Amino acid sequence: MRKHILLLVFVCVLALAGAFPTTARADDAQPEYTELSQLNDLDVGTVLGTTYDSDVLNYVPDGPTFKYYSEMSEMLVALKRGRIAACCLDKPVADIAISRNVGLTLMPQDAGLDANAVALPKGSPLTEKVSAIVSRLVEDGTMNQLENEWCNTPEPDRSLPQNDWPTNNGVIRCAVDDATEPMSYRNDKGELVGLEVELANIIAKELNCQLVLEPMSFDSVMTSLSTHTVDMAIAGISITDERSELFDLSPAYRSAKVTLVTRDVSATPINLLSRLSSMVVSSFMRYGHGEMLLGGLFITLLLAVLSIPLGLAAGTIIASHIIMLSDSYGPNDQARKRRLMEVILRSIRTLLVAYETIMLEVPIVLVLLVLRYLVFGTTSIPSVVVSIVGLAAALAASVSSIIRDAVDSMGRQPWEEASSLGYTRWQTIRHVILPLVQKSNAASFHAAIVQTVFDTSVVGLIAVHDITRVADLVRARTTEALPSMFVTTVVYLVLSKLLSMGLKMYTDRQDQGANTAKSRS
Repeated sequence: MRKHILLLVFVCVLALAGAFPTTARADDAQPEYTELSQLNDLDVGTVLGTTYDSDVLNYVPDGPTFKYYSEMSEMLVALKRGRIAACCLDKPVADIAISRNVGLTLMPQDAGLDANAVALPKGSPLTEKVSAIVSRLVEDGTMNQLENEWCNTPEPDRSLPQNDWPTNNGVIRCAVDDATEPMSYRNDKGELVGLEVELANIIAKELNCQLVLEPMSFDSVMTSLSTHTVDMAIAGISITDERSELFDLSPAYRSAKVTLVTRDVSATPINLLSRLSSMVVSSFMRYGHGEMLLGGLFITLLLAVLSIPLGLAAGTIIASHIIMLSDSYGPNDQARKRRLMEVILRSIRTLLVAYETIMLEVPIVLVLLVLRYLVFGTTSIPSVVVSIVGLAAALAASVSSIIRDAVDSMGRQPWEEASSLGYTRWQTIRHVILPLVQKSNAASFHAAIVQTVFDTSVVGLIAVHDITRVADLVRARTTEALPSMFVTTVVYLVLSKLLSMGLKMYTDRQDQGANTAKSRS
């Protein structure tokens, strides 16, 4: 019966896909809007953190209403679906987006120029040196040459040598946006390349420093600068008075032409089914994105495999100590309490309970951000390690809560029986309470573990390229959400299913062993 239902759902999906047309490119594009004044009272998209909205309003003060997007690909999808009338992009970025999105074209009128600078933390000792390097590169024509090489004749598979120079002056960490081709993006091998990445290489070489690139979304760049997690950022950062007060900005290394992309009304509709095969080919075969997804899958598995046992162990330890230091469980040993200083014990228990409560109430996204930018912000600890710590900490709180709730529901009988056998409180917790909790709450533990696997999907916020973040990069390159999102969904479904099956087998084996021992006795 289940197979028949799945087959019916699959057929319905295909039918719906055939019902919604996409478009085919015409020989001569006809933009839906040709002048900025036509956008009055309409919705226009821009990427969060850019200043393109101000550039447009300089031309039409009573102009459009702006909608802000965290990802360029999300904004382009909104444009193709008709949710916005146009969107703002840097000219080279817009050219590539249009070449990969049938049905989109440039508006003839642009919104002027926007100056981009290298940003550094306020008061950075590198500011003067970096500014001098940028000024020289602009004056001697190097930046014009780089712009011609990357923006006029982009090569998606081009590589860049990195750190092939003397690195006597330490390490310089540079934040880049890894989803904005041709400025900074990942090539078919998964390497960071682009105009801004090459500029970072040049600056590091001039400073005789080892370059460490920190790929992240644009909205994380400013946070990294503020917390000194990075030494500089090259990510299309516009020069504004507000940013000049918060950060050190170099002279402009390029002037970005702010263009608007709108729909091509001359594009003809075609059936979406005819696009599915080409989408898969372009995503996973022609451009080699399958290798990137496999790399993201490896990171996801690594995070889950390492964080789950750490979280289980830490949660058990936390719950055991809370129970041990509580007056609510078992007989009280007043002499023991006097020896170990009752006030200190109560304080420790209060801290453990507070930790558990906070971790259960705070979203894992916020936990990861706090760990990355505050707790470990000034260290060189890899983001993968930070992610493992955060995921394990969240799982530990869940495990501790499950154990304590189960112990509360047991009452005092197990404690009294263990005490009559001469068990100490620690022996009771270890040999009686925890085995009972594990057996009676297996489903709750399973759910907490599977949730940890799902939580790995948000670690991309702190520059870890798990399966979800890689899918976002593929979507940014192709602006086709279906292939990468479908693969990501299947991966998490398979992982959760395999993990649940493994946990069930483990529980069944334990139950079988317990029943065998009982029958022998």
